[in-house]
Amino acid sequence: MNSEFGYGFGDLAGDYVRAIIGIILCVSPFIYVKPAAVMAVVLLLIGALFLMSLVETLARHVTKIVVDDDGIGFVAMFERRISWQSLEEYSLSHYSTWRGGGGNGWMQLKLKGNGRTLRIVSKLEGFAEIVKTSLSEAIQKDIPLSSFTMENLSALGIADPRERVSL
Repeated sequence: MNSEFGYGFGDLAGDYVRAIIGIILCVSPFIYVKPAAVMAVVLLLIGALFLMSLVETLARHVTKIVVDDDGIGFVAMFERRISWQSLEEYSLSHYSTWRGGGGNGWMQLKLKGNGRTLRIVSKLEGFAEIVKTSLSEAIQKDIPLSSFTMENLSALGIADPRERVSL
């Protein structure tokens, strides 16, 4: 097994748009008027946050996620890799965009090992496949899974992997 995944432009378009609009809104007052010193500092700080968001989105866009028999890794300008043998932690979290929870939001797979942490967001095409592959490795290593992780696996349509039905 050797699979490569990446975030497409369509997956990240909303993040790009939000970051660029935020930067434009923070910079435009400097073009049309001279904001007071306090307001200028506030706008620059908020603009810096939007700029960081844009850089993070660009980094995610150029990053490839490689899953093979030996482990999982992020490949961009540098490589961060976790071997399956060193996998120590597996968790799947859901982040809601609404106060009441509901079905809106996104998921994040967090893997720890080799002194590294890899986080993969559900916007990635092939996210469910990565979740299943890494879950199989976590089960082989007998890594404990939290109740939240189990609920989120169920929401993805992945049955409790530790329950074996015997006939």
